[in-house]
Amino acid sequence: MFARLGSFIAFAVLGTVMLPASAAIQWKFADSSGAIAPVSSPASVANCGLANSTTFGNCETWHATPSTGPDVDVRAYSNTATSPTANSIDTAYLGMYSGGLRVSNKLEGINVSSPNHAMDNYQQTDSVLLSFKSTINLTGVVIGWPTSSSPSVCSVPNTSTACDTDITIWAYTAAGALNTATNLATKTYAGLTSAGWTLVGSYANLVNGTTKLVNGATTVDNYGASSVESQYWLISAYVGSALTTGDDFIKLQSVYGGSNGKVPEPGSLALLLLAMVGGVWIRRAKSS
Repeated sequence: MFARLGSFIAFAVLGTVMLPASAAIQWKFADSSGAIAPVSSPASVANCGLANSTTFGNCETWHATPSTGPDVDVRAYSNTATSPTANSIDTAYLGMYSGGLRVSNKLEGINVSSPNHAMDNYQQTDSVLLSFKSTINLTGVVIGWPTSSSPSVCSVPNTSTACDTDITIWAYTAAGALNTATNLATKTYAGLTSAGWTLVGSYANLVNGTTKLVNGATTVDNYGASSVESQYWLISAYVGSALTTGDDFIKLQSVYGGSNGKVPEPGSLALLLLAMVGGVWIRRAKSS
């Protein structure tokens, strides 16, 4: 009997190790079919609970792929405010291109030309707030611009650097829902950690069309033990001293993540199953 049970344990553990984690969810911001109300939609279409508008502080709602994933509301921000302190975070304009989401701030104007139409940190630092309908473990970020053919387009007047592509990510980890008026707008990027945000990390040299793993993920499907969970994620052009050389300009093409809590890595599942079956083995041994 014990030989058969031992064989069962070995088979179960092996099978568990071979099991993949749950498939990741993707939000495709460069794919207008996933948008509930993209910028080009009629003003009568509702999104984010508001009428769609071409104004600073606008909001777009996006579906997930697969559709079982939660929708996400997206807004744009930039540190253009002078009150309560200089470089305080303020609302900006969120736009959509084939390469992904872009941000134009109040000092640039909505119809700013390339490359400042991207999410960038030239003079001001732009960001996008992702407000998911449920808690998410963010695992990957994909940019859709600049492309390999566009470094010259990234040259900014009065600078000598081409586009760099570094980003910084925060997650709101305080209890309760995020109040953007008190825990985001009016704060500085440096002050976010004292307003309920956790600095997840900064990531260098993102490549167009290539997934950059973030938040401790080993793949877009595996969150890892150190991952952060949150309903609210802030992705910005890099904030800090030079991570790599150059001003940063990107368009956010898509993000990956998962919902309903952390997915254990396969090795953790194997250990859990081994402990459960081992307990049964011990009890049967004592009773015989």
